[in-house]
Amino acid sequence: MKQIFTALILTLGFALTSNASGLKVEDIIQSPNLDADIPRPEAVLGLSVGERHLYHYEIIRYLDTLAESSPRMVALGAHATSYGGRELVSYAISSPENLAKLPELKAARSRIIDPNADIDLT
Repeated sequence: MKQIFTALILTLGFALTSNASGLKVEDIIQSPNLDADIPRPEAVLGLSVGERHLYHYEIIRYLDTLAESSPRMVALGAHATSYGGRELVSYAISSPENLAKLPELKAARSRIIDPNADIDLT
């Protein structure tokens, strides 16, 4: 079994490194169609994804920018503070139709978590 696995890895490695067919990775893996109205991280942060680890404030800045520019994302605000004093924030990501129901979902949740509410959850 070990020999078969080794042969498979070597064959796969050779197939990936040799370009005898002339195919490029871009020909095989199609990029998704990106919405031009949604800013890329490079435009907001001034650096490429993976260039370095992002600071907390940079991540929050980019997520806030996404929430402002996308109809599919809403910033819900801070819900806690980390041990280091950073705000922990939440975002709702869904279809615009579901996000329109957010106020009634919040109201339903507040009724469910009220210990004095007379709600039958069964």
